[in-house]
Amino acid sequence: GQSIEPERMREAVSRAVNAALAKRRPDKTVDVEFDGRVDDLFARPSVAPNVRVSDLLIDDLAERFTATVGLRGDEQASMHVAGRIFAVIRVPVPDRRVGRGDVLSKGDLDFIQVRADELGRNIVTDKKQITGMARGRMGAGGQPIREGDLRAPIVVARGSLVGMTLTTPNMVLTAQGRAIEDGAMGQVIKVMNTQSKTTVDAVVEGPGRVVVSAPGLATADAR
Repeated sequence: GQSIEPERMREAVSRAVNAALAKRRPDKTVDVEFDGRVDDLFARPSVAPNVRVSDLLIDDLAERFTATVGLRGDEQASMHVAGRIFAVIRVPVPDRRVGRGDVLSKGDLDFIQVRADELGRNIVTDKKQITGMARGRMGAGGQPIREGDLRAPIVVARGSLVGMTLTTPNMVLTAQGRAIEDGAMGQVIKVMNTQSKTTVDAVVEGPGRVVVSAPGLATADAR
């Protein structure tokens, strides 16, 4: 037969060991990293990288394994291997390039497998944390999202006109205002009363609507 390329063979051995581990620990998704080179096995001639795994031993505490791997159909091509076991995490990622402010839905997400030790800090692993949120900056598709890259969607844009409401024990006052800054639902933003030019803090209640939390509608109309 023909010799198998080392990279192709290494992938085949990794897949075989991972599959053997999956049978022993079906509740976990893992990847392995061998302690050393397995060039002795790569050099063996074979028609296809059909790898067998036997004598698999797992040290759950140390997250390590040992096994014997070989090529099916070539009983001489076998060797002892050992290495580390790494947990693999299913991570939600956008399926396309996402612009700043774009709101992500469940249909915008794919999943990739990432080794836990390569995941990085503050990466979002729960799609519920992403769904309905907006990107704080542009991001490439297929890349994990950091917690700091997400924000609540903007429902009141800076410079837009909004209806202002102030409720007191005796009356409800309304006026027109202009948002001085962007605002998400429930966020406190500064709004200028377009008639009195007074600037007040207001809570975003919905698209085009804010509630003033302190008296400041100097020229509001009572209703």
